[in-house]
Amino acid sequence: MASTLSVVPMNRVTFNEEYKGWLAALKDLDKTLEQLECYSEVYANLGCMGELLQRTRAMAQALPDFFLHEDAEISNVERMRPELTDCAHCVRKDRGELGLLLQKLAAAIEVLPGSDDLAASIYAVKEQGNDFVRRFGTHLAREQTTRSA
Repeated sequence: MASTLSVVPMNRVTFNEEYKGWLAALKDLDKTLEQLECYSEVYANLGCMGELLQRTRAMAQALPDFFLHEDAEISNVERMRPELTDCAHCVRKDRGELGLLLQKLAAAIEVLPGSDDLAASIYAVKEQGNDFVRRFGTHLAREQTTRSA
């Protein structure tokens, strides 16, 4: 399955389209995480791990450009509405943490096949993935609130 992010043009027409692409990518990642299961030390869905790795790599590659675009949008909002500076600061602060969470998730997925305790490793990957989806979703909602305020 192709990554949703591949549909978001890097020379985007609007930031809003890019934003919607990220929301769709998070939804896809969440669905893929739900498919990752382990029964008797055998993957229930062998293609799921590769799909997860593909999605996290695509997101990690696209995230820096998205943050640049996001910063431009937030800076415009701050110029027009200085009272939103604190909210804009929170959006910017999230970035480092989100990038680190995504890197850790990709690393955990890569070492999954060689894990001694596959069930525990799958559980950990799902927890990390769900945490990233939740926190990035919150970040996107905060950014959207700042832009539309």
